[in-house]
Parts: sequence; C-alpha cells; structure tokens
Amino acid sequence: MYQAGEMGNAGGGEIFGGILTLFIMAILYFYVSFAQYRIAQKVGLVSQAWWGFVPLLNVFLFVKCAGRDWYWFLFLMVPIVNIIVGVMLWMDITRQLQKNTIWAILTLVPFINFIAIGVIALGGDSSTGRFPPHPRTPSKQPTGVV
Repeated sequence: MYQAGEMGNAGGGEIFGGILTLFIMAILYFYVSFAQYRIAQKVGLVSQAWWGFVPLLNVFLFVKCAGRDWYWFLFLMVPIVNIIVGVMLWMDITRQLQKNTIWAILTLVPFINFIAIGVIALGGDSSTGRFPPHPRTPSKQPTGVV
C-alpha cells in the first residue's frame, strides 16, 4: 500500500517550514507587544507598560490604554462582539494619542493592521505638530516700561 520511505520520514523542507513559521510568529508577537508597550507609555501607564509582553495581561492593558473599565475585557471574549469592541477600543486609543481614527479602522484589515498598529504606537506626536515652535516667540513678560 505504501512505498518504503513515504511514512514517518519528514523531509527537511517540512521541518524548515515549521521553524520559519515559528520564527515569523515570534517576530510578529514581539512587534505587536512592543507597539502596545509604547502605546501604554504614551497614554501614561508607564508602570504597567510591561504587561504588553505577557499574554492575557496585554488584553487588560489594551482595555486600560483605551480608558475603559476592566469588564470590557469580557466583551473581547465574545465572538463577533469582540470585533466591534476592538475597533471601539482602538478608536479611543487613537483619540487619546491625537491620531486619525482611520488607523483604528485599518486594524481590521489583514496585513495592513501591522502598519496601522505601528503608526499608532511608533508614529510621532501629533499634538506637537510637525515643526518645533519658533525659537523667537515673543515673551509675555512686562518689560518694565510704562
């Protein structure tokens, strides 16, 4: 029925493919974890930012970064509801970081979501604008001349 060499002989390609997949998954995990770490720092949760690297705690951190109550974590565990709640949480985070809310919606799109998360987390501060203030801004202190 089977020819010799076909059963139980995993080729090198199958093992390499598995290791490569594991390596790519680990890189993506650390990328998203680091992005969440940076978001937590930006919203003022510096002491809890390390939660981004711990499974399950990172979901609590996600909810906390959005400024929502702890029970929103439960909404993320309900199928279909988690998609709507996830976008709502991302929208809250983008508003807090003064980013365009289109990035929150783009977290739904496969592969683009990694770019969107990177822009939200690693992008520059929108609140300060693109250019620093001019160094010769007039002072509002009285000059002493009456």
